[in-house]
Amino acid sequence: MKWARRKTRVRSAGTPVVSTFTVDEALWSDLSILRFSGADREWLQTVVKYRTNQPVEGEYDVLIGPVADDRTIDVINQYITGAYPEDIALRLLLPMRFVDQWALKTDRALSTLIWKEAVSV
Repeated sequence: MKWARRKTRVRSAGTPVVSTFTVDEALWSDLSILRFSGADREWLQTVVKYRTNQPVEGEYDVLIGPVADDRTIDVINQYITGAYPEDIALRLLLPMRFVDQWALKTDRALSTLIWKEAVSV
């Protein structure tokens, strides 16, 4: 809800709406999925690649793992600029409470979504 309101406010247009979906994970057996169990070295390197437009090895339909958000971006940016070495960045990220984010990156992955409702917030 916060994100929908924020984006509407920044764009100065539209109405904030949150759509709710479920995922038919039974259809995921044929998908390529990269799942991170936490904010570890592989996760950090992948986030940096996406944030700096570097190629990411492997073509994935779905990425699942901790969301790099406003709380984490300062540490990640400091790591990107070289101000923090990897071990320090990971130590600083360790105590943060993460929420998982699901990124469905292909039409095949999106086809597993089942729309439930849209609510104006």
